[in-house]
Amino acid sequence: MSLTIRERCRKVAEYVNNKGQATIESIAKVTGLSKSSVHRHKQALIARNQYSESEFWETNTGSEWLKLMVIGVVYYFGVKEGIGCERLAEFLSAIRLGEHVGISPSAIRS
Repeated sequence: MSLTIRERCRKVAEYVNNKGQATIESIAKVTGLSKSSVHRHKQALIARNQYSESEFWETNTGSEWLKLMVIGVVYYFGVKEGIGCERLAEFLSAIRLGEHVGISPSAIRS
């Protein structure tokens, strides 16, 4: 069974976090991913990890907590309280989740 994009990216992130800076070739060899895939995931990590808390979202625990928080925000504030998708997207952006979760109003609606 093939890995999801998030799982492949997590493998790269875990290796980089544990071993520090490494070459694309060495990461590809250890993770079993292609060099082009490793390169793409390293670039994505750099783009996403703009804030101090960003590295936490790349871990299993952080990813699960992030899902729980976003679902909770949408359910309690969007569904139960009737706050619109635009306002929810504004809030999620204000707490700096835009690089980790699809937070546009259209993504929240679907």
